[in-house]
Amino acid sequence: MNPPMPDSSPADRRPCDLLIRNGQIITMDAERRVFGSGAVAIVGSRIAEVGREADLTRRFDARRTVDAGGGIVHPSFIDAHNHIVHTSCRGVFGSIHDTGSSPVNFADWKAGVTEDDEAAATALASVEMLRCGFTMFIEPGSLFSTAAAAAAIERVGLRALVAPLYLWDRRECFDAMPALESPSLMARAPIDLDRSLAQLDQELHRNADP
Repeated sequence: MNPPMPDSSPADRRPCDLLIRNGQIITMDAERRVFGSGAVAIVGSRIAEVGREADLTRRFDARRTVDAGGGIVHPSFIDAHNHIVHTSCRGVFGSIHDTGSSPVNFADWKAGVTEDDEAAATALASVEMLRCGFTMFIEPGSLFSTAAAAAAIERVGLRALVAPLYLWDRRECFDAMPALESPSLMARAPIDLDRSLAQLDQELHRNADP
């Protein structure tokens, strides 16, 4: 049996803002290291070190400590395609491919979504993603008010890339999914190349990586 390691001297210890201990750490690094009784030291918004709990508690003075309760601690997930507002219509439409599956047409429902609706739905979906380990997602272009959605995302604390609204200039998608088309939705987002091109650069400033 190896003798216990001595505590580091005060001069050797480093400050950290947060120490997550008592976790099953899955690093997903190049060596695919896993620490059965591990810890993560965080300074500011960056991970300072990952390793065995015994090593990190010896080397770091934490301002705050979180006990992971033996749970899995892993890098966050990224959702690469999430129509964020559609969280609020779950269960309403049986199939987007079938216009007769619901008394409400999907495109008409979508055309009636307000800025407040988008803000509330985005906040709900963002909290749900955080609870499931997602910290980043891409909204692929189904928001009327990208500003309202972006504000909700920032309040929750996620990162996101937000695309301009429905950049469509051809009819193929409507032939494949007829429930996407209605006069009310076409009035708000017409099938038009010039409109699509004009919107392409609107979100570049918002999506810039700081």
